[in-house]
Amino acid sequence: MTIDATAFAAIVGADHVTPAQAADAPPGAMARWVVAPGDVAEVAAVVRAAAAGGLAVVPRGGGTKLARGNPPRRADVVLALHRLDRVVEHAHGDMTATVEAGVPLAALQRQLARQRQFVPLESHMPERATVGGVLATADSGALRLRYGPPRDLVLGVTVVLADGTIARSGGKVVKNVAGYDLPKLMTGALGTLGVLVAATLRLYPSPEHEVTIGLDPGDPAALERMLSALRAAPVTPTAVQLRLAAGQPAALDVRVAGTPAACDEQIAAIATATASTVTPRDPGVWQARAALWHEPALMLKCTTRPAQLGAALAHLAALTPVWRAVAYPTGIIEVALPHAASAIVAPLRQALAASDGAAVVLAGGGDLEAWGPAGGDAAVMQRIKQQFDPQGVFNPGRYLGGI
Repeated sequence: MTIDATAFAAIVGADHVTPAQAADAPPGAMARWVVAPGDVAEVAAVVRAAAAGGLAVVPRGGGTKLARGNPPRRADVVLALHRLDRVVEHAHGDMTATVEAGVPLAALQRQLARQRQFVPLESHMPERATVGGVLATADSGALRLRYGPPRDLVLGVTVVLADGTIARSGGKVVKNVAGYDLPKLMTGALGTLGVLVAATLRLYPSPEHEVTIGLDPGDPAALERMLSALRAAPVTPTAVQLRLAAGQPAALDVRVAGTPAACDEQIAAIATATASTVTPRDPGVWQARAALWHEPALMLKCTTRPAQLGAALAHLAALTPVWRAVAYPTGIIEVALPHAASAIVAPLRQALAASDGAAVVLAGGGDLEAWGPAGGDAAVMQRIKQQFDPQGVFNPGRYLGGI
């Protein structure tokens, strides 16, 4: 069956089908069209038509993470989801919100704030990044320590599968997804299993009062002791991050929330537990992650066991003289390197693997394999891909192991 632009125009309207430019698709992939459906039914119809024509589909939100993963082997249709931008329901009494995938994260937070609520999802570009994109990439940062990973915030999803079927977790039972936890599968799958078109999210009350403080750990051994003491302290920070750069001492930022009196009590407990002097810090320090992305660079996401964070940073420093990073006590490090430093990726991966860690290329990797060697889970992931998308409609080759 031959499919061309007119077939998609009949579904979404001619104004919403445009020739694709290089910037519309992941680096290294040349798409033919950008198709922008206006609702879930149109998404399903576009996917159904593309699958019937043997075309590959690349779902796209705000385009802030197009470089994630490997270049797809094929990318005929960029499925732009920016028109799916409704907050379907904000059940503020139940602390939940159901939103379409194309809602920008910052716009959602502003709407939730009217009821003094928020969703602890994060992005380095919140004005552009969409809820669907944040979930599809499992993006997270300093809030993860307190609120958990993105998948813990997702109560339900609506997904368009590779044959155009609309599946809803907790609702319609679909033969080829029965028994799977759709929210967890779709979070972090990079759009390789289906198109996430809506999600129901867990919300939290906006803090009454917040204070950011700083600690200066000095050498790596002191950093390990300080992080261990912070974990054991009788406090629950809402955010913790480390700002690091080659040749400079680490800066540890901690944010506490509650009433002013409760914040003072937490700050005193942190000072006691870490045996350190704490100082007030400008809330602008939480933009450190966004600052990593201001200049073109080779961007890596390194993961390790939380207790091995200091060792992972030491490996990084030993391999390259130029680097900047933001790290989190959860064992995640985002690193900006010169493009010329690509040769360190393989030895860094080898060093991290010793503590069950990994290094994923987020951007600027050129010909580098984004994910590194596929581990023991590759066969399971291949079977799930086969179950959900046997014809390879969605992002073929973009994910770990070439799925």
